[in-house]
Amino acid sequence: MDAIISPVFPYSTLLISILEITLLLFGFLMYAVDRDRYNYRFIILVTYFLQYNIINGFLPNWEYNWFVNIYWSIFMQNILAYSSGIIVAAYYFYFLTVQFDIQFGKIFNIKFLLISLFASFILLYCVPYILTFDTDFAKNTFIAIPSIIALYFALKTAHFIIKGWSLAIDSYQKSISILGFLGIMFMATMPIVIIWGDHNKGLNHLLVNIALLLTFYSHILQFIKHNQRFNRKINNKNKYLTLKNKMTKREIEVITFVAKNKSVKEISELMFVSPATIRKHLSNTYEKGELKEKQFNEFMAKYPNIPSYFC
Repeated sequence: MDAIISPVFPYSTLLISILEITLLLFGFLMYAVDRDRYNYRFIILVTYFLQYNIINGFLPNWEYNWFVNIYWSIFMQNILAYSSGIIVAAYYFYFLTVQFDIQFGKIFNIKFLLISLFASFILLYCVPYILTFDTDFAKNTFIAIPSIIALYFALKTAHFIIKGWSLAIDSYQKSISILGFLGIMFMATMPIVIIWGDHNKGLNHLLVNIALLLTFYSHILQFIKHNQRFNRKINNKNKYLTLKNKMTKREIEVITFVAKNKSVKEISELMFVSPATIRKHLSNTYEKGELKEKQFNEFMAKYPNIPSYFC
């Protein structure tokens, strides 16, 4: 006889949903500021966590009789509940592999993860349940394989993240790696907590959403780091544009030739003017570049990418 399954923590589900909706709004805000694919993937990730929290917070429940036969109703509810868990786990793994640039292998990839989890669910949960209509028997038959798969992918991902941490060159990347490692460890507890029973739903949701919060913090650090590089790039581009707007067309031609290692004599021959004229153009350029010594080496130290911006 199956035990009655009902949502134990409906208020917790509501509170966690509010938290996830808040993170989702932050995700949309960051995407509005920077329409990067990483921000887009974070929105999808939080959306999957939200649907997992809602579905698993209230299902399965014997009070929700969708069919004439209550056992078929519970079967369909479990399909929804377990499928949402498989999807969020698979996408979380994909999110981390992209974030940390982890290379896939023959088995270590998102396609194998999804196929193996859904195949084990169909063969080890759906088939036993249809034959026995015993949820406990079907769950106990099914849960071991996903736990092993989750542990393998978690340890493999953690290995790559730790390797990335050891190679990190700044505090941002080290912090992001630590958060990623902790996140995958908390996420790996999902099937382990399920083994203990449905009365641990609240604990399962807590641990899984700790993984989401760690990922959110990691995403914020990544967002800050990315935008620092973006702002430096914009400022650098503006520096060159400001200089270019001050210069005449002939001065731009001269400094571009010089940046390509042409001598004053070679430039004068190419432009059909005297070397004195070339030196005058260079002197004017150094002055417009606001240099104290007005020397070529100082100019190139301040504006090293002249060919890229002026050509």
